[in-house]
Amino acid sequence: MQSLMAAHTPFHSSSSSLDLALVESNSFYEDIKTPAWSAAMNEEYQALQKQKTWILVPLLSDKQAIGCKWVFRLKKNSDGSSTHHKACLVAKGYFEKEDIDYHETFNPVAKHPIIRVFLSLALH
Repeated sequence: MQSLMAAHTPFHSSSSSLDLALVESNSFYEDIKTPAWSAAMNEEYQALQKQKTWILVPLLSDKQAIGCKWVFRLKKNSDGSSTHHKACLVAKGYFEKEDIDYHETFNPVAKHPIIRVFLSLALH
């Protein structure tokens, strides 16, 4: 996982929090050294592994792999206080070209909370 994380640069936003432990930084290399961000990245990576998000396949010689990047966010309560660090590993899909890199689109799977919301709205 170390080599996976070191090869990508994240997108960050600034935070107005005065608590230095809860401030989003501007550097991937700073974040990887912070225990809270490192734990958030490890949690995300383990979740992706558990959900079997991808499978490894040989890369065709005429194709180029699509990269990925880490996105870091501080999750906040409705009152603005920080609750926890969240890291997401996302693919750089904007580099893909239709009929060259893909022939189908991926449809996200609806999760149980979303289904409950839709059913609740339909009942009202």
